[in-house]
Amino acid sequence: MFRKLCSVRFYCSKFFKTPGENEASLILEQLNKSSVAELSRFKISEARASKLVNHRTEFGEFKNCEEILNVKGVGGVGAVNNLFESIISPTPQKKAKEGKPNILTIPDTHNGISTITSCSSIRVGVSNISWASFEFSSEDQNIRVTRLENYTFNERKLHIGELIKKVVNTAKHIPESDCYVFENPKIATPGTPGNAEQVNINVQQSQVLAMLSLVLSQRNTTSIDNVFFLKRYLYARLFKLLVGKEVVSTKSVVDEIIGHDQGYLKLDYEMKSKFENLEHFEQEYLRQTLLMGLAFIKLSVFKCPKSIQCLEQRN
Repeated sequence: MFRKLCSVRFYCSKFFKTPGENEASLILEQLNKSSVAELSRFKISEARASKLVNHRTEFGEFKNCEEILNVKGVGGVGAVNNLFESIISPTPQKKAKEGKPNILTIPDTHNGISTITSCSSIRVGVSNISWASFEFSSEDQNIRVTRLENYTFNERKLHIGELIKKVVNTAKHIPESDCYVFENPKIATPGTPGNAEQVNINVQQSQVLAMLSLVLSQRNTTSIDNVFFLKRYLYARLFKLLVGKEVVSTKSVVDEIIGHDQGYLKLDYEMKSKFENLEHFEQEYLRQTLLMGLAFIKLSVFKCPKSIQCLEQRN
C-alpha cells in the first residue's frame, strides 16, 4: 500500500509543480462538481464514476488528488492516470453517451414517399412467406387491404437452387405495388456450440429475404426506392405488443382496428372468411404482416403525429 501511495504521489507531483497547480485545481473541480454522466465523458467507466460520486456524497468533497485512492473500486494508478490526463486534455477523450433515436422507422428523406398509394408488407418466417397488400390515400387516410396470403414450404434446409426457385415462384404471386416493406431480419449468428440446425435456419431465412427483396426491387419503374426495411419490432412497439423481447398475440389489436367495418382498415367479406378458415399460426403470421404494413403507412407515408409520439415514449 505504501508503494502504491508513493507512486500516486509521484504522479500527482507532476501536476502540482508550477504551473501544474492549475491542472490539479481543474482535476478537483471535475471530481467535486461533476455528475456521473459528466464524469463519464472522460476516461472512466460509468460504474467507477458512480463510485466517485457516491464517495463524495458520503465523505465530502475531495481535498486533493491523492484522496481518489480512498475510493474502493476506482482502479489502480493506471486508471487514475488515464482519468486525470483526460480531464486535463483540452478535449474530452470520451464522448457523453447519446440516447438512441426513439423513432425506429426508415428515413423520410426519400423523394415522393408521401405520394405513394399502394404497398405490400412481407413477413419472411423460418419456413413461410406471408404478405399483405394495401391501397390508401393520404387525404382520408383510410386503408384497404387488397391481398392477404401465406405461402409455406415445409423444408427447413433447402439447397440454394431449390430455394431460388421457390422464392422466384412466390414473388410472382405478390401483387405489383408502389413499394415493398420487410422487417429487418434477425442476424444469423452461430449461437451456442452444437446448435448447427438453428444456424442453418437463420441463414436460410436471411437468404430468402435477400433474394425476395432483390427480385421485387427489379420491378421499380420510378425514381422512388421501392424496397424498405423496418427496424426489428417496430410494429410491435407501435401497437404495444412487445413484452421484453417477445411479441405477444396480435389478435386483439387487429380485431380492434378492423372493428366491424367501422375502423380505418378495410377487408372485404370474402377475404375475412378465407382468413378465418386458416390455421391459428397462419392467422398470427398474417396479422403480424398487416401490422408491419400499417406501421410503414402511418409512420412513413401519412407521418401520423400520434403514431410518431407513441414511439417517442420510452417503455
